[in-house]
Amino acid sequence: MALARQPIALPYPPCPESTSQTASKVYLVVDDRETAGSSTSRAAFLSRLRVNPGLAGRVITRRLPTGDATLVARVTRTGQAAFAGAPPTGTEVMLDQLVERKTADDLVASLRDGRLREQAYWMAASGRTSLTFVIEGSWHAVTRGDAAMRGDIGAFLARLTVEENIFVKETDNMAGTVEYYSALVRHRARRLGTADGLEGWLTRHRSSDGAVPGAEGVLTYSLWEENIRAMRGVATLQQLWSLQMSVLPGVGPVRIDVIMAAGYKTPAALAAAYGRLSEEDGRSLLAKLPPLPGGHHITNKVSEYVHGLFTAEQYGPRQ
Repeated sequence: MALARQPIALPYPPCPESTSQTASKVYLVVDDRETAGSSTSRAAFLSRLRVNPGLAGRVITRRLPTGDATLVARVTRTGQAAFAGAPPTGTEVMLDQLVERKTADDLVASLRDGRLREQAYWMAASGRTSLTFVIEGSWHAVTRGDAAMRGDIGAFLARLTVEENIFVKETDNMAGTVEYYSALVRHRARRLGTADGLEGWLTRHRSSDGAVPGAEGVLTYSLWEENIRAMRGVATLQQLWSLQMSVLPGVGPVRIDVIMAAGYKTPAALAAAYGRLSEEDGRSLLAKLPPLPGGHHITNKVSEYVHGLFTAEQYGPRQ
């Protein structure tokens, strides 16, 4: 008889059973537009979240500046006293996770009206490193009979995964989404509930998240919310240009950074560069740009496509 494999050991100890020994408590913060209003499905979603054993007492509703759900770790008295430089009791440490939730029907509608691309852009600009698109229900069933839309959705989801590093999670229904949220909270709580886990996480993230006065260099939820709202409230020309480029096939955040770093920070700057070059050099302009550390080259196909977008007198079908 085949023997079961030995379980893989956790790299951190289990969270203490007693809440009085817990260094921090991890909460799921859900956008209130997902849970409030006259829609019965919204009320049902909030109810399912709150009765889930892994989420009991761990669900907060707020108006998020982007996304539909995120995670925070609220430091306890035990956590404050656990190690030198620990944040004060009650500090809400902003974690990496940011989730956008779509039903299959809403996925189709959002792609048609352009909301989906805009939401993906702001997620990528959120500063969070663990980004997830949750699709609830079968988009294959919703697009049955519409091959063009099915192809567009498939291409868009593939692009999210490959080019923008956004994880696509498909669930069968609302219950599956709730279980996924519960798993996220349990996983983070197991680590950040211990003093060693909390200290290790903070040590690694202080340099990347930036200093926060009064919170020992920790990015708090309130500061993150403030920064994102300010960024969305005052869209610069560069941000609008980035958003425009983000909808082009093959151009994601990494390649947008390459174009910006080369000095083409507005459409006019890129158009002027094309105007100074021959047809051949213009078609290869973006492909010759050096990638940023850890990034990727812009492909010849994308380089030629963008050149044609700026220089063609009329547009025809893509080859």
